[in-house]
Amino acid sequence: MPIRLAQIHEWNKVQDFCTNTFQWGDYIEDVWDSWVKSKSLLVYEDNDTILGICNVVTHNTEAWIEGLRVDVAARRRHIGKSLLRAAEEAAIQQGATYSRSAIESSNMPSLQMYHMAGYKIEQKWYMYRCDAQPHATYDIIKPVPKHMQPNRYVNSWIWVNTNNISPDHILHMPDGPVFVLSDSDRFPNTLMVTIYNNAKHDINDTIHYISNLAYNKNQSVQIFSTDIIRHKALHDHNSTITVVLKQIS
Repeated sequence: MPIRLAQIHEWNKVQDFCTNTFQWGDYIEDVWDSWVKSKSLLVYEDNDTILGICNVVTHNTEAWIEGLRVDVAARRRHIGKSLLRAAEEAAIQQGATYSRSAIESSNMPSLQMYHMAGYKIEQKWYMYRCDAQPHATYDIIKPVPKHMQPNRYVNSWIWVNTNNISPDHILHMPDGPVFVLSDSDRFPNTLMVTIYNNAKHDINDTIHYISNLAYNKNQSVQIFSTDIIRHKALHDHNSTITVVLKQIS
């Protein structure tokens, strides 16, 4: 199988199919060096040409497979399927028993590939970008009582266990949803917020608090919500993301 670890100098070999993947672009260039240095980035090579990439990160017994990209000219050659299988095998060797991945919900070919590989839909999320603006401060209840703490939060596009974050970052407001704050360790000056929302909660004060916090820290904001949310500080365009899950060992 022509799959190996990537090298730092090879970004220019994949740039063409890892830059404008989505309407808003792509993030692979931002994380390329860190993925390569962590020896977690796989490439599929044929005749000295890299045709696909895939990163795999393992936390304890959970693996996260991300950044699976295949050159458009090389599709329908099962390259994505081969990279996915290789990532799972690498995760198993590192002690993982479950594998997850996040996929744009409109990306039907990728969803179908994961389905054929045995993945099941775990949850759908809505992603928003939020303007950082000054707002009045609000009373915050923290930490959230143990029985209200969610299981996962988003850290740089990886849904990780909340055991990995300080309880001081898991908050809620009176009559507001539970939300988790995380400073991205991949994307500079980016505040990532995971909101566990439902219809009975008032979102306004929560969004104001988040927007004000990012403004004071000179950060941009990415919000991941379990439900559709609407607020004037949120950008009109949003993405719907499907998280899929598979037991791999």
